[in-house]
Amino acid sequence: MNGHFKDQILATLSRYANIAQFASYGPDFKPRHSCVAGYPLDYVFPSIEEATRVILGKAQENMVNIRSFDPFNPKGWPLIRALRTVEETMRHARELTSQGLYIIIHEEIIDTGRTSGVLLGDVIEFAPNTTPRCVEPKEIAQHGIPASLSRQAGFAMLEKVYGHKPALDYPPNIRVEFSVLSKPYGQRQQNTLVWETENMIDAAPTPLWNWPNRFSRYIGDKTFGLVLADSLGARVPHTQVIGRNACFTFGTPTGTIVKWTRTAPTEQQPGKFITTRGYTDPFAIMKEDHGAIAAVLIQQEVPFAYSGAAVNNNGLNIEGVKGAGDEFMLGKKKPETLPLEVLDKVNKTYEQLSKQLGPVRFEWVYDGTNIWVVQLHRGTVTSTNEVIVPGTPSHFERFAIDSNNIEAFRQKVEDAKKNNYGLEVAGQFGITSHIGDILRKAQVPSRRA
Repeated sequence: MNGHFKDQILATLSRYANIAQFASYGPDFKPRHSCVAGYPLDYVFPSIEEATRVILGKAQENMVNIRSFDPFNPKGWPLIRALRTVEETMRHARELTSQGLYIIIHEEIIDTGRTSGVLLGDVIEFAPNTTPRCVEPKEIAQHGIPASLSRQAGFAMLEKVYGHKPALDYPPNIRVEFSVLSKPYGQRQQNTLVWETENMIDAAPTPLWNWPNRFSRYIGDKTFGLVLADSLGARVPHTQVIGRNACFTFGTPTGTIVKWTRTAPTEQQPGKFITTRGYTDPFAIMKEDHGAIAAVLIQQEVPFAYSGAAVNNNGLNIEGVKGAGDEFMLGKKKPETLPLEVLDKVNKTYEQLSKQLGPVRFEWVYDGTNIWVVQLHRGTVTSTNEVIVPGTPSHFERFAIDSNNIEAFRQKVEDAKKNNYGLEVAGQFGITSHIGDILRKAQVPSRRA
């Protein structure tokens, strides 16, 4: 029989993938296909009412949807969601089939922790609390871009966040629409659901590696960068993520019991939110920030022989100080001469990350043996030792950095951006510090005094 029969495609897909439980019927109410946990494929239930009752009982949320379709005109037919009773479901089923439509009654998927997307070739793209349509231009225009990673890095990131590896073992030429879930669904009761597969000949897309994106905002910008660094094999301190949307752990134990409390805003805001040595109540922090912070990170301390940051500005620029690097990053300490061994190991870490990501910038700690990454972002900077952000504003105003006025500096930067003037910054600070980050993020023309 010619035509696009969605239920037949699902039945075929269920032979090798976990799909949402369903039973389908023709316009004449005759049974067509079924796929329900505990029943053989295409089991014929005594009635459509009994099939609905069974699926309602097995669905996590005790709800079903009805998807309707015309196999000879497959686009744009009604989808009725969140039906809770057999009677309500039958009323909609009769109305749809009276129009000559085929129907699929399937379990509702309402998982507030789900992430959905598309896998093809070496690229996996995904976003939270949505459907695989997150990769389509219309949804991107409305809600922003999805994460776009390599297959290996994307699988590793999802495994760290959800605690299980996505069941997406497909060859590169197969395009897969999927959801990764926090609870088991489907006829196989697994945490990965497959919605559709398609054979794409000679498909070879490449990942964009861009953030901020919808998933980085979901778990926090700093969290996303560190999980990505960990997924790509860099050494990242063991971290407990206490988030508004997700709680998980990742990273490598450092061998110490001392903790640092770090904040992960939805988007990078250099030096604005708390970073403290020791444990600080994460729930109190998130309560006071009015939603700007996506997560609080409780991170094991790295024994700090040297600390600093590295950026690419027409070549790798490595700056740092002996000991802890928090005051250096806030512009309270000027850069010091670093041992060649430290410079060499930071350079190797940069090469390891940039091999896949392209130019990156990151904060690091050296424990006497290894380099640890404590923050990662992608991209280059245009700063030199004298010019932080190039430009030709109407005039420059002077601002002196001292040990306690970073918030006043941030306000001055906002004023300079609003009123189109530049800043001449006095003080001893590194171009890789948060002082430089604030200026570059605002794109305010600036130079050293």
